[in-house]
Amino acid sequence: LEDLTSNHTWFILSNSIITIYRNASFYSSQSTKIISTSSNSTLILSSTIYGPYTLTVDLQGTIQNYSSITFLPYQSGDFGQNATWLGGLLPTLDRCSPTDGGCVLIIPAGFKVTRHHNQSTINAVDVHIYGFFEISSSESYTFHYSMTFHIYNGGIFQDSTQNGFRFHINTSIIVYTGGTFIIRSTNAIYSYKEKNATISSLKFNKTNITGPYKISIDINGNIDDNGSLFTSKATTTTTTLTGNYWKKI
Repeated sequence: LEDLTSNHTWFILSNSIITIYRNASFYSSQSTKIISTSSNSTLILSSTIYGPYTLTVDLQGTIQNYSSITFLPYQSGDFGQNATWLGGLLPTLDRCSPTDGGCVLIIPAGFKVTRHHNQSTINAVDVHIYGFFEISSSESYTFHYSMTFHIYNGGIFQDSTQNGFRFHINTSIIVYTGGTFIIRSTNAIYSYKEKNATISSLKFNKTNITGPYKISIDINGNIDDNGSLFTSKATTTTTTLTGNYWKKI
């Protein structure tokens, strides 16, 4: 991407996103000035930027930039709908591939995003929750990659599945002071590496987990529940996988 304008000034509408992926770059003969058309806020871009890099302009016209491939909602709504996300870009696997370094999801305060059972998989490597992030499913929900969830003050991460979360090895859930991780009383969390092999499982004795609290799964699938280690021998499940349970979108 190259700035060839004479005055090196770009006027950007709200609900816009500029993403520079790895091995791509932005170049200008001098610094480029970004101006939000809805708020007149400004940002000066360096003459050369290498990816990963993301620039966003939200509904209020606020300009933010990140040294990562980052996706944020434009409005509250369904995770699997393009209209929910800034720029109308849903974080699909081709835009947010963990095998290519992954991306970051941010759910800002005041936003509610729900992932329903028939929608896209969540491919981010890091999820930062300041608002409300809910995952529902008529069965378990499986995260296909190692991830880290950060639940900040005022943030809520809610498990509304029927059978709990299945986390890939090397995953963490970090609940900061004021954050909440909500699970169903009948649900557990499971660790796995291969599709049908559960390594460890953990059922909590409460439905609301408040920070400071950390749940981590190591590379062997052992679950560390805020200091209490839960392990079990690998067992092959008899679950019948249906629909797009293992489908990567």
